[in-house]
Amino acid sequence: MDAPQPSARLVRAVAAERAELERHRARLATEADELRAALARIEHGLAEIDQRRGLLDRLAPDAPEPDLRAVRNEGSGRSAGGAGGADGRGGGEPGHDREALRGPDIREVAVKLLVDNGRDAMHYREWYELLERAGHEIAGKDPVAVFLTQISRSPAVRHGTRAGIYELDRGAFHRLRLQLDALQHELSTLPPTGTHDGAVIRTRRRRLNTEIGRAERAIEEVARVLGPPTPLAATG
Repeated sequence: MDAPQPSARLVRAVAAERAELERHRARLATEADELRAALARIEHGLAEIDQRRGLLDRLAPDAPEPDLRAVRNEGSGRSAGGAGGADGRGGGEPGHDREALRGPDIREVAVKLLVDNGRDAMHYREWYELLERAGHEIAGKDPVAVFLTQISRSPAVRHGTRAGIYELDRGAFHRLRLQLDALQHELSTLPPTGTHDGAVIRTRRRRLNTEIGRAERAIEEVARVLGPPTPLAATG
């Protein structure tokens, strides 16, 4: 016996339901496309910001870190210390700042941790979580932003090929050694300050000494976090 055919009413109901599902799916697909496009714009913007921050860090590596909380509160009518006491800490924030990592210590511990885990590259958020799992804290109102600033300043780290990825610069020692040699050579070949351009020469000498000091500190940091230089770097 043949199965009964569905009624015309049921067929129309199924068709209407199917059409509604297709419309709903089309709306969700459009939203997904818009979200993917927005995410692509955000990732592109982050990459541009990372590049510009890297340039600023090279121009002024010792510049103080910005107060991220104050920046976020601009326009909201709240001051950076409005939610906390006289020491600028929020009422609910744990008082562990004395044991937390600060400044260059952040990047040195982070790089050593990456080396110890046998990794050469990592997204900065995953890297930060690795630091937390190792039992470390970072001082500051926005620890992730402070962490990102510090690893961007590390002479042993460079930007990866994708947004948010940072990788160890295994050739840093050799590159910095060449840079230091060039600076010292230029300093040694400056003419005496008794010439008619004495003021210009003195200014250049001061700048060279400052750059030499930075290069020497960077070389020392790279050696501490990446270990002894390779033979190529040692003889560079």
